[in-house]
Amino acid sequence: MTAGGIFLIVGGYFWGALPFSLSLARKKRVCLVPGDDVHIALLRQVGDKAAVLAGLVDFMKGIILVLIGFGLDLSVLAVSLAGVAVVVGQMWPPHGCFGERGNTVGAGVLIVLSLVYGAYYILFALVFFAAGFGIRYIVHRRDREHGAAHPLSLALPLGMLLGFASAPLFSWLSGQPWGMTLAFVLLLVIILLKRLTVNLRTDIEAHRDISLSRILVNRLLFDQTIPGQG
Repeated sequence: MTAGGIFLIVGGYFWGALPFSLSLARKKRVCLVPGDDVHIALLRQVGDKAAVLAGLVDFMKGIILVLIGFGLDLSVLAVSLAGVAVVVGQMWPPHGCFGERGNTVGAGVLIVLSLVYGAYYILFALVFFAAGFGIRYIVHRRDREHGAAHPLSLALPLGMLLGFASAPLFSWLSGQPWGMTLAFVLLLVIILLKRLTVNLRTDIEAHRDISLSRILVNRLLFDQTIPGQG
């Protein structure tokens, strides 16, 4: 890998660590605890506009960096890993700040990599993203009226999981460069790692009546220790 590729990957990490959504949440006086999804917290406590703004900025984080690497004619491996580095930076920032989930940034990386390299079959993963997001948005309006979370709200984390899990499979089946497929595998791994580990010790202590295996399965599938309460 060239020096330019290494620089892009390192730069991608620090670019992803820029805490725009967190800063917006603090500006809006949103109450956050470790493990919260900042976008969902903004949606619930502030409103649609703030949540959409935060989501768009995070979405563009991955897109911008991949486009820079592609424009510089760096290798597919370097550009793809730089996209993953952006997600890592948002999840585990160097300044010890609130780490975010990384789903929105990851979706942006997946989409732009598929488009710039003509890997259109990978875009089938968006079906899962879109279904989860659409159901969650509709249910959110129902939740505001009834004051309780509907079970269908779990469609969003499950849809994101299925989307990220299917991307490396679509990449491999459609014969994409191994560097891109590797990046999608790594993206799935870090998404799962974040789900399984964020605030885990505190949750285990708070839910001693729930087995560790059940906690981990709930986190893996629904990104929550107790489905419906996140």
